[in-house]
Amino acid sequence: GSDDYGQSSPPDGSFTGIVAGAQHNCALDGAGNVTCWGMNVSGQSSPPAGSFIAIAGGYIHNCSLVGWGKVTCWGWDTYGQSSPPDGWFTAIAAGHYHTCALQETKATCWGDDIFGQSSPPGGSFTALAAGGDNTCALNSAGKVTCWGANHYGQSTPPPEFTP
Repeated sequence: GSDDYGQSSPPDGSFTGIVAGAQHNCALDGAGNVTCWGMNVSGQSSPPAGSFIAIAGGYIHNCSLVGWGKVTCWGWDTYGQSSPPDGWFTAIAAGHYHTCALQETKATCWGDDIFGQSSPPGGSFTALAAGGDNTCALNSAGKVTCWGANHYGQSTPPPEFTP
């Protein structure tokens, strides 16, 4: 693919996790360090120092989860997508202009909410993923619940779908 900003030229190293943004990427190594490469106009490729257990890549922002549950974000924050609330989180996902995380089993989101992508329904969830303008989560029975934009059916999982 395109390598206009170095986004297709990963650094050498051994990594345990990876995320892709619009024109940047980040990887997590076994020691909890984040390395990013590619476009950096909003600081999205300049992660803070720290020891992280998970990363999430948004459009031009990223967030990481610290071992004791705090979320740290960097990059573009025009809609508040890089300004997480206080709390203890167990999972994280980043969309274009919003970010969502699990507080135990409750979804909490922040940032742009023009399509409702930052307004999760009630419920108990085990995993979540953020798209451009929508978010989806799994419950303990493996059923999918989505919220936010549904211009192309992305927030309407088929009724028979269970992972």
